[in-house]
This record gives sequence, structure tokens and C-alpha cells, in this order.
Amino acid sequence: MPRAIKKKTVAHKKPVQAKKTGAVKKLVITKKTAHNPPPLPSKKIKKRKTILSTLLGVVLLSGAGFGINEVSYYDKHVDTDDAHIDAEISPVIARIGGYVDSVRFVDNQRVTKGDTLVILDGRDFRVKLEQAEAGFASSGSSAKVNEANIMSAEASVSAALADVEAAKSLMNIASNRAEREEARTHLNAMNARLKASQKQADALRIQLKTTFSAIDMRKADIDYARLQLSYTVITAPVSGIISKRVIQPGQYVQAGQSLFSIVNDTSIYVTANFKETQIQKMRQGQRVNLKVDAYPDIEYEGEVGSFSPATGSTWSLLPADNATGNFVKVVQRVPVKIAINGSSAEKRMLKPGMNVKAIVSLDR
Repeated sequence: MPRAIKKKTVAHKKPVQAKKTGAVKKLVITKKTAHNPPPLPSKKIKKRKTILSTLLGVVLLSGAGFGINEVSYYDKHVDTDDAHIDAEISPVIARIGGYVDSVRFVDNQRVTKGDTLVILDGRDFRVKLEQAEAGFASSGSSAKVNEANIMSAEASVSAALADVEAAKSLMNIASNRAEREEARTHLNAMNARLKASQKQADALRIQLKTTFSAIDMRKADIDYARLQLSYTVITAPVSGIISKRVIQPGQYVQAGQSLFSIVNDTSIYVTANFKETQIQKMRQGQRVNLKVDAYPDIEYEGEVGSFSPATGSTWSLLPADNATGNFVKVVQRVPVKIAINGSSAEKRMLKPGMNVKAIVSLDR
């Protein structure tokens, strides 16, 4: 009796445990379903993969096309933005010292070659010119006096020659010894007189030559004084625009002092500093496209003119000395002069120092 009751009790407990376990499983499944979204349908996944593949292909094709285009472009072109506008700038320098009498221009004024720009006080130089002219006149008068003296000396020589001939005739007709002695003495005296007259004439001729040399010196003094006086009027050596004026009326300027500069705006060109690895295929006459930062909407064209005989660092104030032991390899730059094509009006828009990008076509 007791065993039977025990079995029933055990059999009664097992279903209860099974039910509890099933309930727990159902709760776990319900919680997972509530927090995780349902899986996407297979069609949407395939569509997303197709879009991503297409985009990736487009990006790859675009990159490949861009790379091919760049390689093809740089195979036929070289460029640099290390370039600037340059021009011939003529400094105007005083050749003599003096006080500035007047200045006949203003800053940034356009002038033509030969225009009078500055006048220095020239009174001192006019006095020097007058002194040189007076010296020349004095030397001319001395030359005339010497010429007259030479003519007189030559006349004396001619008279002495006549006396010598007369003394010789007297000696030939002398009849006795006493007359011959007297004639010989007279002949010797006439010969001495002739020699003295000839020496005097020679001395006067030498003096005349010295006077002529003095006359030439006085002429040179006059030319030099006139040249110095001409330097008091300072004119424009070239046509262009005046800049960097540093003088005022009444100021004293020294010989060799820079007064102002003239930018020759008809000689505008570009100086482009290309890397030494870029100039292998560059040649004189190749076409160049120029992009000026100041005028991005205007396209300028030019051509390669000439190459510098040395790199830019060679002309620096302190050139690099690679023999000191501390060597760092740096790509050097070679200045290239580029002539600008176009009208004078377009060139006058460009100012020295403006930044430029130069693109050289290597197909020529």
C-alpha cells in the first residue's frame, strides 16, 4: 500500500515539471522575438548588393579614367606655380652731385624716352665751362704770337743765309792775305748768326707745338665742362612708368645716387622656376599657357624663351656648400624666361611681381 501511493505521487509530479519547462521556453522565445527585427527578404538583399556593386564599379572606372587622363596630361605637359611677372627696370642715377632745382614728374607717371624729368642747379658747371672757354681763347692767342715769332725767326734765318753768301763772295774776291783773313772772320760771324737764327726758329716751332697741345687740352676741358653741364638735366633713358621716387626739390644728391626707377612695361615677361626634373623635355619655342592670379578670367599665351645657365640657389647670397658633410638632397629650381604673346594693352595690365602659373606644352 505505501509503495503504490509513492508511485502515484512520482507520476503526478513529472507532468508538472514538463509544463513549467515548456512555459519557460515559450517566455524565452517571446523575449527574443520582441527585441530582434525580422529577417529581410532575400530580394531586398540582392537589390542592395547590386546597387553597391554598381557604385563601386562607377568609382573604380572614374578613378581609372582620371588616372589615365592625368598620366596622359603630364606626359605632354609640365607646370609650375613658382612663377611671376618680370620686366626690365631701369634705375635713373645722378652722374654728378648737386642741388635739385626742379622735379618734372609725379609718382607712377608714364614717360617717354628723352623726356626731361629732373633739373639740377648748374651754375657751378656754367662757371667751369666759361673758365675752359677762356683758357682756350688764351691758348689760341699764344699760338698766334708764336706763329708771328716763327715767321720773324725764319726771316732772320733768310737774312743770315744772305749774309753768309755775301761773306763767301768777299772771301773769293780778296786780293791779299789781310783781306782774306778779314773775309774769313766775317764769314764765321755770319755762320754763327745763321746757326743762332735757326736755333731760335726751332725753339719757336717747339713752343708752337706745345701751344697747340695746350689748345687741344683746352678743347677737352670745354667738352668736359659741357658734358658736366648737360648732366644737370636728367632725362628718361627708356619709356615706361616711374616708380620709387626718392628726391625732392632743394635736396642735395650725390654722384651715383639712385633717384627713381622706370619700369619698361613693353618688356614684360615671365620668370618660371621649374624643378630640375621637369626641364628634360622642355625646349626653346614651346607653347606656354599662363594663368595670372590677378586676372583669372584672362588666358595669356607665351613661349619658352631661354634657360638660366645655373639654378636659383647658385645666385643666392649664401649658396649651399654640400661638401661640409651635412648633406640633404633638395630638388633645385631652374629659372626659365617665358616671352608673353599678345597686344601691348594686355601686357600693360601685368605688373612685375604678380604670381603666375605656367603650363608648358611638350608636343612641339
